[in-house]
Parts: sequence; structure tokens; C-alpha cells
Amino acid sequence: MKLALDSLEGQHLMDATLALEGLQRCLDAHKTAVIGRLDTNDTTYREVGLATKTWKANRCHVPPGSVARELMVARTLTRFEGFAGALAAGQISVEHVVALANASNPRVIDMLIVEIQDSLDRVRVTQQVQRTTSPTSAASSPCWMRTAPSQTTGTTTPPGWRPTAPPTCTS
Repeated sequence: MKLALDSLEGQHLMDATLALEGLQRCLDAHKTAVIGRLDTNDTTYREVGLATKTWKANRCHVPPGSVARELMVARTLTRFEGFAGALAAGQISVEHVVALANASNPRVIDMLIVEIQDSLDRVRVTQQVQRTTSPTSAASSPCWMRTAPSQTTGTTTPPGWRPTAPPTCTS
């Protein structure tokens, strides 16, 4: 099948681009569903004694890394079923699923949790040091701890004055 590109211009080229992208997304959805099922059922291992990645790389003459990426997408779509429908509907691309797979990798999540905990610990230590070594300044204190102007005399309250608790909001 040959596409007559010479006859397409302007809006028709843009429409063709969008149509092809939609078809690619639909094809990708079916392709990942098939290879995912092939892998889940261990079909290639039972039939020819090869893992799915090795079998497809050999038969299709593609790098094993490309097949590994397809399998990662298939496994991610199995974990996050709503994304499989979005891919089939053309709402997202395989690249979106790859980003989801990378972000939902348990090692990445564990690393992020440790990093967040470390950051929170550093903030807590810094706040404790600031509270014990320096007087509270108006710029760094929460607004409810700042020195308030006196409503009766127009002067400010004595330095260091703080209410005992933050004000409560009433609705």
C-alpha cells in the first residue's frame, strides 16, 4: 500500500499525520496485548524452548532491548488496566505507558520514599536549629506569631510577644 504524498498539502497532510498516529496507537494496543498474553502464558517457552523476548527478537530480527520494552509496556498495561483502554482509544501513546512504567517501578518508588524522608528529616533538623539558636524574626515566623499592632494605642506590642496558639478559623 502506497500513500500518495505528492497529492497531499496543508491541512490534508496534517489530517494524514493525525490519522496515522491514531492507527499506530491502536496497533500498539493490540500488539502489546498479544505479546503480553504470549509472555504471560509462557507459550514460546513451551513451544520452542525460548523466552518471549528471545523468540521475538530472533524471529523479527529486532534488538532484544526493543522486545524488552514491548514486554514492559504490556506488563504495565496489565497493572494499570485503564491505560490499556486509553491506548486502544488513541488517547495516549506507548510513550505515555513507558513513562508510567518508569515512574511506577518499585525501585524508583522506594528510592523516592527514602529521598523524601531524608529531605523531611533535614527540614526538621533545620527548623529545630533555627528555633533554638536564633530569635524569631517577623519575616520567618508564621503570620499568627508575628508582632501585632495594638488596636487601642496604635503602637506595636512588646518584642517577643506571641499568642499561645494559632487563631482558629470559624466559618
